[in-house]
Amino acid sequence: MHTSHIIWGNYPETEDLIKELQQNEFDMITVVDAEIKDGSVLKRGDIVYATKEYVEATRIEKLKEIHYHYCPDQEEKWRRSTEDSIEEQRYLC
Repeated sequence: MHTSHIIWGNYPETEDLIKELQQNEFDMITVVDAEIKDGSVLKRGDIVYATKEYVEATRIEKLKEIHYHYCPDQEEKWRRSTEDSIEEQRYLC
């Protein structure tokens, strides 16, 4: 089974998380970036930068998804979740 890492937000700390996740070279990494135009996608190397709408529309059921949410006010900056529901993920921080 492949793993899809979805990072919700492009922050300065996002690069550190990407480097850590790239240790698993066959996993897919997507960064949900608010600066990407509606419905668009941008690929930089092996990393995909996309809108929230694009990510929600292209989710594949046979992938194991791990979601990361940036919580700047907490000691552990990245919260990891395997929740399927986008609504449930909003309460992680």
